[in-house]
Amino acid sequence: MTTEEKNDIRARSTSIDDVLHDLQEKVDVVAVDKKNVVIGDDGRLLINGIELTDIAHSQLTSIIKYPYSFCKKVEGVSLINDIKNYCIDRCETKEIKILNSMNEIYTVVDSKFPVVTQGQLLTQAKSVDAAIRVQFQDNDCINLVTQLASNPPRDVNDVSHGGMNVLFNSHGLSVSSFIYRLVCTNGMILPRNLSTKYLEGETDKELLDKFRSMIIDTIEITKNMFMPTFIKTSGIEIKDPAEFITNLGRAYKMPGGEIKKITDKIPSLPAPTTAYDIINLITQMGTEVFLDNHKKGLKLQAFGGYLSTSFNEKHCVKCGQLV
Repeated sequence: MTTEEKNDIRARSTSIDDVLHDLQEKVDVVAVDKKNVVIGDDGRLLINGIELTDIAHSQLTSIIKYPYSFCKKVEGVSLINDIKNYCIDRCETKEIKILNSMNEIYTVVDSKFPVVTQGQLLTQAKSVDAAIRVQFQDNDCINLVTQLASNPPRDVNDVSHGGMNVLFNSHGLSVSSFIYRLVCTNGMILPRNLSTKYLEGETDKELLDKFRSMIIDTIEITKNMFMPTFIKTSGIEIKDPAEFITNLGRAYKMPGGEIKKITDKIPSLPAPTTAYDIINLITQMGTEVFLDNHKKGLKLQAFGGYLSTSFNEKHCVKCGQLV
């Protein structure tokens, strides 16, 4: 891939229309009974023989009050099945709505609550801005990118695009500000307390209308706060990157192994090293683990987002200690 292609967001993302064309999803209403909800491997629940994402599984266990953490340690399918049946007999919810994509269930809710599909969300995003593209999409997460772009003064070819992270979680759906750096395909999320909005509503239409508003608000936050503070870190020089990262990691209780993986990559950083470089080193690690472990990857990406907004206020630029 040429430098010109690397700096073209179209080469690093997919159009919403193309994603919609390939989506295979549907909404079903299923009775909560012993026939439909069955036991799979390691005590996990299945619905009509179909596997659930971790998030959907958490939603289902919450609905029927199934003690999964206990059952996955139990030996003997018969006992686990008895526990599951007991939970179903006592469950007040009689029907659930499930969202199924590519033969995997990614959302489970009580049938009295509204749900919206990924296709509906993407269509709504396109209605806000036809230029919005999809950087990543699976049954747990969607990253959307806009034409909003910026680069540090020292390198005009180091382009990042602003956008939003749409995350499906056990409580529903959330939207956060997102930055995508093209040269290394790193993603970064603004901390929840600064940007994240949770989708709530009593009807499908209300959910979609609120999602549209959330997109508009998130783009504004990314444009006016997140991207400017991120780019500004390129002017903050870090004298001792190893000491800085070590102290930073300890302050935020990062496992020693994760800190070492980051510090081992310090020789690859440019000199002089800036806070911008440190942030991208951390989010690079988040990107590397994201596909195998969304939760861990997003945590590191959010950590990078936090740092991009707090270097001037909360961290000593010499040693990384909280001040």
